[in-house]
Amino acid sequence: MLFEYRSGAIYLDNQLRSPDHSFYLTPSGNGLYNDISYIDLERPDQQYVYVDLPNRQIVVNSSWYGEYPLFYFIQPDYCAVSDRFDQLYECISASTGKMQLDRTAIFESMIFDNLLRDRTYIKGVKKIIAGKRISIDIPSAEITQQSKFILPFHQGNPVPSNNSLLDGAVDLLRHLLDTFSFEGSRTLLPLSGGFDSRLLACLLLQKGVSFDSMVFGPSEGSERFVANRVGKALGIHVKNVELKNDFYKSYGDLVTLMTGGLSNHRHCHMYASMHSSQASYDLIVHGYLGGEYAGIDQPSVAQDFNLSEEDAMEAFLAKKVYSTGIWHLLSSEERDEIRADITDIAVDNNSVNLPCHLEEYWHNVDRQFSLTANVFAPVEEFGTVIRPFANYEYATFFNALPFSLREGRSLFKAAASVISPIAFGFGNQDQFYSVDSMRGKIEGTAFEAYKRIVYGALWASNGKIALPNPKAIERHRELLASTLKRSLEESVRDMSEILDKDLQFLRGVRLGNRQELSSQYRILGIHTLLQAWNLS
Repeated sequence: MLFEYRSGAIYLDNQLRSPDHSFYLTPSGNGLYNDISYIDLERPDQQYVYVDLPNRQIVVNSSWYGEYPLFYFIQPDYCAVSDRFDQLYECISASTGKMQLDRTAIFESMIFDNLLRDRTYIKGVKKIIAGKRISIDIPSAEITQQSKFILPFHQGNPVPSNNSLLDGAVDLLRHLLDTFSFEGSRTLLPLSGGFDSRLLACLLLQKGVSFDSMVFGPSEGSERFVANRVGKALGIHVKNVELKNDFYKSYGDLVTLMTGGLSNHRHCHMYASMHSSQASYDLIVHGYLGGEYAGIDQPSVAQDFNLSEEDAMEAFLAKKVYSTGIWHLLSSEERDEIRADITDIAVDNNSVNLPCHLEEYWHNVDRQFSLTANVFAPVEEFGTVIRPFANYEYATFFNALPFSLREGRSLFKAAASVISPIAFGFGNQDQFYSVDSMRGKIEGTAFEAYKRIVYGALWASNGKIALPNPKAIERHRELLASTLKRSLEESVRDMSEILDKDLQFLRGVRLGNRQELSSQYRILGIHTLLQAWNLS
């Protein structure tokens, strides 16, 4: 979708439209926002663009869960909105000429692997923030923003008994698919080695839905092993798609341009798998936010309810920021820009939650709408993606559980095991056997040691020896020493000059850049934008 308001006229996908009254543009699945809807919307968490003709105002209500990326650019008497970054860029650059890179966005992406708040890599182009409503005054180009939903966390308040919570969790999970219609639709379930797609497979089967299933990854990966084990347990055929090394250059470039670099070569796996398989479906069922809300990345600091705002900020910076290579190359002014964006996240979090929830609020909100949503939005090309976990009941129930019930996703897994004991009788791609069992302890110790051997061989051979690693879902590091090596070297050279920073530490596979994988791929993605677009 590409919406433009220019010279008093309205264009939708470059076609002049002449509506006689105000209207809504709402997501409609594959081919988002193509239909103009004049009816009032039923749910406050629904995403829409409202064009208020009498008041010459545009209102963007972003989904509370951030699953639909949307970008906008405004000047006095001009506004452009699109769900595809490349379409928006091509539209506005034709009239504005050369556009500038946002240096702060680049530095943030190297630190966090996502751009904070409404930033994009292009100055003047903004992205929507989950749970916000944006009002744009077209004549003046002034923007006002309101928070409509802040994701809640547990703050130590009393909760029902564990048995009662388990019953509630089982009931909630059983009904995740109730609002979706699958009748007459060709449906695909991408099956991973994790728990979210596994539960969705169980629910689809119990609902009597006929669906195809596929898993993608390197042939040696545990992702494919566990997904096929799930398929065998449930009696479903799982198509195995090999993620070939050359996919990461060709499809990586495509995804980078489509999303304006918010997703990149590192995150092109699903798009590459679908495209290479020539997949085409009516519906694609995806587990977006299933793990995040259930506690997959819950930090221990979330238990410290007495943590002050200052200490919470410092703990976040110490864990996520100070140890990164790029931080030490930034000026005080550049650091202040990043701190300001983190402070804005903290303001949102602290308006409802406690300061100790800052880290997971960033992970479950900003990271999801900024990165994860852009990983899967390009897949809409192959069918309408539905995301059953992105709903108010699931978000507010699981995300607000006490720490102990989210640790290791314990309540989620207990409830899922009630629904399908067979499917949840074994672990996931990260830990197949129970961590408390002898086999589980051996598995953890052995693979931790082997992981170091794999990295050591890659480093010592300067990238020439890449041992197969079953626990690696993808070959990200090996690719930087082979398929993407030349592109990375060019990116480091050119971006060092553009940013006036010595980025040579990002070249190759070195002991000093073992923790810089995100930075390496981010520089590679930004360089891809520079090669394709007229940026400065």
